[in-house]
Amino acid sequence: MSGVRGPNSALTEFLRSQGINANEIRVRHEQRQRKNAAEKESGSNNTDEDKDEKEEGNEQYKKLDIDAIADPEVAKVAKNAALKRLDEIDDGSAICAGCYNKFTVTVYSKPAPDLENAFLCRFCSAESGKLKKLQSKPKDLGAKKKRKKLAADILELRFMSSPSLQDICIKVIADNIDSIEELGGITTDSFNKISRILSKNRRLLPTTMQMFLRKDVEVLEFWDCSTFAIENYNLIPAMCPNLTKLTLGMCGQMDDDNMHRIAELKSLRELYLDGPFLIRKSAWLDFIDLKGPHLTSLFVKSVYRIDSEVLALLAETCVNLEVLSLERLCQLTDPSPFCLLGNLKNLKHLELIELEHEAWSDHAIGEILNSIGGNLHTLVIKADTGTLTDKTVEYIKLNCKSLRRLELVNMLDITDRSVEDLFTYWSENNVPGLKQLSLDKCVNVGTNALKCALTHSGASLENLNINSLMHVSPDTIDQLAELPALSTLDMSFIGAVNPVNVYKLSTSNSLKQVYAFGNIRLSGMPLPTGVTIVGTM
Repeated sequence: MSGVRGPNSALTEFLRSQGINANEIRVRHEQRQRKNAAEKESGSNNTDEDKDEKEEGNEQYKKLDIDAIADPEVAKVAKNAALKRLDEIDDGSAICAGCYNKFTVTVYSKPAPDLENAFLCRFCSAESGKLKKLQSKPKDLGAKKKRKKLAADILELRFMSSPSLQDICIKVIADNIDSIEELGGITTDSFNKISRILSKNRRLLPTTMQMFLRKDVEVLEFWDCSTFAIENYNLIPAMCPNLTKLTLGMCGQMDDDNMHRIAELKSLRELYLDGPFLIRKSAWLDFIDLKGPHLTSLFVKSVYRIDSEVLALLAETCVNLEVLSLERLCQLTDPSPFCLLGNLKNLKHLELIELEHEAWSDHAIGEILNSIGGNLHTLVIKADTGTLTDKTVEYIKLNCKSLRRLELVNMLDITDRSVEDLFTYWSENNVPGLKQLSLDKCVNVGTNALKCALTHSGASLENLNINSLMHVSPDTIDQLAELPALSTLDMSFIGAVNPVNVYKLSTSNSLKQVYAFGNIRLSGMPLPTGVTIVGTM
């Protein structure tokens, strides 16, 4: 035989180096094929033999009268012994501890509960799993519902006090509103409480809203009008001609005709509209021209058709306005019309929230505050990123000396130094302290500014929001426990907050609620009992 061999593949050389012979693999494969063919031919005979063997094994087990043994420990030992004798470990078979039938043990076979070296067949395993799931499901659902209810109660402030009998009655009425035909003999406050509950639960429907429409109603609040049609809005002025205050939230189906009918309400003084995006510019102009001189409060939110012309007419006509809130007015992309708001000499409450990026300007804010800043009791500015700077803070410092509530939100470009100068100046000039202060997401404001704010307004401050002020030190947060009137604090997303701060705050006599979302160091800590902490992970 010649010793010359032809070229081999890399796989063949690798198999040869590992002692694996391809001819041997082929021979074993052919043997398996022949064996499988032989088993198929004699399959029916084997099946009958296995059945006889299985029945024999079952009979042997059933002859053992284990169930008649009174002592459970003795019965358990006897059952283990019987199963062990009947198990056929050599061929991988065993007797099921549940149905006593013979089956093949695999890696997926479940062990029998309370028995040693015993297994369950796949049918008994499935039944055991279903039973266990049914037994545990009610307990799991009950615990989950309790956790969800506790979290909801905390967020909704229902933990603060026990409900009064009046509140319980109002809730019963709201829960059974579909069974009520008329709401008679109820005060205006209770009326609006029921309306708010229905709005929150998305149950304020065209059929239920008519129960709130009465001739003597002066204050009407519908916070969820998403199910109302055009004709439903027309019922409001027709059936409530004496309205002085009207609130319509999520009123996306309102049109020009509805606005004209609301303008005919002779006693209307306060109006809140959220989302009336179908009302055209001409309808806004007609409404302001007719009702503008009579309005004292106007909230307009999420509107597309109000432009510079409408805003100019509002500033010229609504001379008696004391409260004005403008939020998300998409058509206003120029800051110059906002300068005209300085003509509203009676204005005491001003909110400018989430306007378009191009609508913000330090100059426009300065023009407004130079004219009416001295009269303002509330100033809320929720600006777009990178639009307002320290100049706006300077205008507030010099002009707004009657403020009781100041909210500067998302003003990323104002510095710690400007806010520090603001409160230092007010302290030196004996400006009254604030009751509410929010520096939410003013990320460049830090410890020095907060200390100056506490020096100026610490004695009167009731509500403080320092969300996302990452440069505030833990020692400064500890000082908040000493504020005599502080009841609500938001210190979310401040990395320096630690459990020591929380326990220190819990010693405060006035603090009732603390928001602490996103503070990693508070994860899993035992919560103190002196104050309610919302948001710990």
